[in-house]
Amino acid sequence: MIFGRNGRFFWKLAACRGSTGGVGMNLESSRAAVIDEAIELFERSWKLDHRSLIEEIVSESQLAGDPELLAELIRVDIDRRYAVGAELSVGEYFERFPAIRKHEQHVAAICFEDYRERKSRRRSCPPSRWSGFSGVESQGWYKDLLSQTQMARSSAVQGEFPSTASFLSVQVEQPGNEATGFQESATGESQGDRIGDFELLSLLGEGAFSRVYLARQLSLGRRYVAVKVVDRPMQEQFHLARLQHTGIVPLYSCHEVQGRWVLCMPYSGATTVARWLREIRDPAERTGGSLTGVVQRAQDKLTRLPEHTAARGRDTQSVADITVPAGTDVLQSLRRWHEAASGPLQQLSKMDAGQLALWIFRRLASALTHAHQRGMVHGDLKPANILIRNDGEPALIDFNLSQHTENRERMWVGGTLPYLACEQLRQLRSKTTGMARPEYDVHSLGVIIYEILEGRLPFRAASSTAAEELDAAIASHAVAPVFSSGTGSPGLRTIVAACLSPNVAEIYPSAAELLVDLERESGSLPLKHARESFWTGTVPKFVRRYPRAISSGIACTISALIIGGLVMGLLSSREKTERLKALDSLREIRLLSDYALSSVAVPDLAIDVFHTMTSESIAQQCMKALGAATPDEIPETWDWMAGRLDADSKREAEDRLRALGFVVEQLELNSSNSAVAENTLLQSFRKTVGNLKQQAASDLASGDSEGVQSRLSLDTAGSSQILEALKAYGPVDRLFAASLMLQRGRPDAAMAILDATTVPGAFWTVYWVVRGRSHFDMQQYREAIAAFSAAISSSERSIAARYSRGLALMYDGQMVGAEEDFSKIIEYYPEIPEAWAQRAMVRESLKNYEAA
Repeated sequence: MIFGRNGRFFWKLAACRGSTGGVGMNLESSRAAVIDEAIELFERSWKLDHRSLIEEIVSESQLAGDPELLAELIRVDIDRRYAVGAELSVGEYFERFPAIRKHEQHVAAICFEDYRERKSRRRSCPPSRWSGFSGVESQGWYKDLLSQTQMARSSAVQGEFPSTASFLSVQVEQPGNEATGFQESATGESQGDRIGDFELLSLLGEGAFSRVYLARQLSLGRRYVAVKVVDRPMQEQFHLARLQHTGIVPLYSCHEVQGRWVLCMPYSGATTVARWLREIRDPAERTGGSLTGVVQRAQDKLTRLPEHTAARGRDTQSVADITVPAGTDVLQSLRRWHEAASGPLQQLSKMDAGQLALWIFRRLASALTHAHQRGMVHGDLKPANILIRNDGEPALIDFNLSQHTENRERMWVGGTLPYLACEQLRQLRSKTTGMARPEYDVHSLGVIIYEILEGRLPFRAASSTAAEELDAAIASHAVAPVFSSGTGSPGLRTIVAACLSPNVAEIYPSAAELLVDLERESGSLPLKHARESFWTGTVPKFVRRYPRAISSGIACTISALIIGGLVMGLLSSREKTERLKALDSLREIRLLSDYALSSVAVPDLAIDVFHTMTSESIAQQCMKALGAATPDEIPETWDWMAGRLDADSKREAEDRLRALGFVVEQLELNSSNSAVAENTLLQSFRKTVGNLKQQAASDLASGDSEGVQSRLSLDTAGSSQILEALKAYGPVDRLFAASLMLQRGRPDAAMAILDATTVPGAFWTVYWVVRGRSHFDMQQYREAIAAFSAAISSSERSIAARYSRGLALMYDGQMVGAEEDFSKIIEYYPEIPEAWAQRAMVRESLKNYEAA
């Protein structure tokens, strides 16, 4: 008797051969028992380099040559190989075992296992990988995949692209019973039907998992609404409920009807920016008049269709071949509905292409500012998700991929490939997770406005998530986009270029800063955040603000003003040079503080990676960064630097210096050298740190950490007690406290502090390193990998983050990813021997002895 994998008892086939009466009844269960036993033996004996194990198991089994046994072993082998990061070819199995090709159901099951594993691990899934194998092309999962790929290719040709959800979020169940996308057979609703309280009139658009209809709400005056019918629960309604802005289509209500979710929103129009761009190809002709025409044509299609038409559109961004099944009273009512909003629409006809682009840009930036200030990131900005309302106003729709910046559990890459920032493409390429960031929305919006101005995308668009496609797209971001159409003002083009930077740190940090520059550009004022040319930007704006000054009588005055400006510029050159020098000092202090604080936070994860760090060496490097010749000059040079920084930079500099003070104090507490206190260099450094004026008194980083540690009882206090004691402290001081908890072996307390702390913008990298270390100490390796990945997204060359992620990947069994991290460290810092040693260990575990 054998105990099977699923907890059932089976008799071996051999045990049944002695009895003829019970063979028929027990044959099937006995056969299943033998297969179960073979699978268990295979799993116990499996090794990556033991490639003949399947043949050995099959030959020794009582069911030698059985296709079901062979198929099950192949599926387990596929699962194991992907688990250790190894690549494989499905065709290789069919070449090794040609007999199984005769059994279509087993061939399909093997291909489905390969597809399921690749999808779950976010690897590329081209249909060509499984095409040509018998039985596969009739499978539902393969048909869905083929349809999505064809849609992506077709959209790429037309300039429209599906969200990455089409590539990353395909549902799969069992072969022959796969969950499908949002298909008519699954939903059943059509024009003229009722769903709940809504009478469906026309299909406005459809996506992979939803459809949007023009409908009438019967219980509320038969008003016109847009209803979105979704076949699975989503977060969109919860995110939309937090937002109230004229530039965001609001949510009226949400209903669950017959297993589907119905989102009710106001009917505001049937035109998107994607439709406008598709109909008006020439950027110079994308004026207010052209936009008005597109909106009116869409309205006419809704109100001039013949009744009871059976055709139905498939264009996700247009109203084509749709049906209004009601009588002429419905059409007349809908026309009046459109006419009531036509007044503001007519005012757009006076705008030229550049003015309209700036106007749309401002409206959308205002809507995004509202969302970002409430912690919401849209996550999928593209022309198809910008509605042009019946009154001409642009509005954001489809918050299906939106995320809240405080939601640290949903860490993934989402959006539409051509509109993703360079950093998002890198995350997608390396299959690492990333937090939602407002900068990504700003980048996507910049791509849209560039497309409006130039009639093309600024970078090469990846048509799929295949590695070669992503590599080409990432490479194209290294070249700054060229503005050649002449549409739009120089200031507008400067703002768009700032949105498209390949470096996340150089993009507007949120839509609020972007909106400031757009408002100033609209008012012909110099930009505040983006750097524009004096001659092509500032001077023309001055002329536009004072048009009466453009006359022959005042020409000399203007010349004098320009010359005076040049003179003033020369006089202020020294001040600018000093400010640049102060910024250079801040940059060095930033690098030093990140390095020092990370080394304190993760000392035993990478104990030998960091160079020997002492309190005196930190003070010495800080003195060098400030440009002080002697220790006594440290306070004076600090005051000189702080006096030449703006408010935000000065605040960051103070936090950075306090961080260094915290690290120095911790090193001294752990040092047995009594002569440290009398060191002149350290005394001067401590004096500078102690003189910092703080909004809230902090003894975590200014000389009384022993008192704080005593009050907090670091070794015994509960998380709630610690959080209560830290109420009066800011985010940076809480980050210091979390580091103290890690040093005391309290990762649970450190995590509680981090969960209650807003991410300090200047310490983004350190925050995620400390968070990753806390997860690591609690043996939560997957969460640690995600946190270290977030740190790497903002600091590509962070040794602490990348080395720690490599170790976490090793502990999680992801050897291929670990090897990549250690190889990247060697590429950046070949002088670090620990990276070489760890990579050799990983390669040895992968049986790559020669490379090790």
